[in-house]
Amino acid sequence: MSGKSDNPNFVAILGRAFQIMDCILESPEPIGVSQISKLTEIPKANTFRILKTLEELDAITEIGDGYVLSTQLIKYGNGAKRHNKFLPVVAPYVERLAHEVGESVNLGIQYYDSVLVIHSETGDASTAVVSYLSPIMAMYCSSIGKLLLSYKSDEEIDEYFAKTEIVARTVRTLKSKEDFLKEREEILKEGISYDREEYDYGLSCFSMPIRNMHGDIVAGLSISGPTSRLNYKGVEHLQEVLRKTVDEINFVIKNREIDLPEVE
Repeated sequence: MSGKSDNPNFVAILGRAFQIMDCILESPEPIGVSQISKLTEIPKANTFRILKTLEELDAITEIGDGYVLSTQLIKYGNGAKRHNKFLPVVAPYVERLAHEVGESVNLGIQYYDSVLVIHSETGDASTAVVSYLSPIMAMYCSSIGKLLLSYKSDEEIDEYFAKTEIVARTVRTLKSKEDFLKEREEILKEGISYDREEYDYGLSCFSMPIRNMHGDIVAGLSISGPTSRLNYKGVEHLQEVLRKTVDEINFVIKNREIDLPEVE
């Protein structure tokens, strides 16, 4: 989001505040004042004052030397959901799947160069992984992110990796565009993407694509859980259940002509 506009009613300081919040949103780790100032090209002193104002409003939280978005913002997201025709249709399928497999199920879309989880359900409360994933994830180390990225054009993939800093969250995290392209071939062939302990140790995830009424891939639906438990339950079985749910969702979206709202 740009902090500038030709609209005469545009309030520049609010534009900068949202620009800073987008910068925090896109960062996979807490991000500091200097880096935010550099990325947004907002003077450091102004950046600092805006950050402190956002912190006072409970829109962001300071962690160490950096900032992350506050969970207070979830209520605004929930408010937006009430006016979204897509989620009320998809949510029951997500909830059913979570209870059927007894694991966390996440519905994610692309937001700028990250993955935004717009709906999440957990299965058995005593065993499911509760929000081990951040609502915002880097695309290169999440199953939904790699899935959505795989269906981009070669030019879009080149652009993404040219401007994205690869941070090794684990020893299994992809290290380069070349690593991703090798995996992309399998993702496009099988229609499924994996996170094999690439985002966090001991945790795995796999996802399949959700299409809009035009047939375009606009989201990913994933099953997440401890690697050992997913293996015990049978990954192939879990994948079959996920594929069945995804097929049902895609069928309903196409026949009801429901489209996913743009978020960029």
